[in-house]
Amino acid sequence: MGRSAKNWTESSLPDDHGFYTYVLPLLPRDARRGVRLLEVPAAATLFASDATPERIFYVLAGEVWLVRRSRSGERIVLHRSRNGFIAEPSLFDFKYDCEAVAIEPSQLVSIPRKEFVESLRDGLGGHFSFQWVQYLLRELRTSRAKAERLSLKTAAERIIHYIDFYGHHGNYYLSRTKKVWAAELGLTHEALYRALAQMKKRGQLTADGKWFALRRGRKAAITRRVKSGRKTL
Repeated sequence: MGRSAKNWTESSLPDDHGFYTYVLPLLPRDARRGVRLLEVPAAATLFASDATPERIFYVLAGEVWLVRRSRSGERIVLHRSRNGFIAEPSLFDFKYDCEAVAIEPSQLVSIPRKEFVESLRDGLGGHFSFQWVQYLLRELRTSRAKAERLSLKTAAERIIHYIDFYGHHGNYYLSRTKKVWAAELGLTHEALYRALAQMKKRGQLTADGKWFALRRGRKAAITRRVKSGRKTL
């Protein structure tokens, strides 16, 4: 796996874990036998470039980057994952074309590649193959939206696009730091701070803590969801 594997905490994934409930509820029993829960320290290499894929990984918490090196040795970030599968196309490859690095302490689910692929190929899980296709289509939609967003010229356009895509009726709760958000937008955090300030000044955006709301016409509101179920404006 990686040179940092000796520092990992590894355990069996309980059958009642939320991963089976919310992510892959139709994963066959045969494929579940070797599923492991990993606690990975920051800077650990999950797998190296040119290594043979042996497992498929899902990020539950933390952050993992897929990285490739340029000819000059510069690190190129291909993908950042805080919640989801990583390097899915490598399921059917003979080797990885990038490396995976934990940027912060992370928790992951690790599934044996052989059993996973056999479940898809042989239909052992009934509707499991269909469920996997649905997941990939959602990821494709997200990737297309990201490509569209990064093609936009201004920081404000990217922010509006992001909130429209991930938010609800123009409202968005930022669950990560602004520095991480800036990276997702393809901006420096300084550029993000400037753009947010300008948008608020122009009346395009309102902000309350980690809540952001796009202003449409004269109406602007930030909807909060509280434990009681009430909504306050």
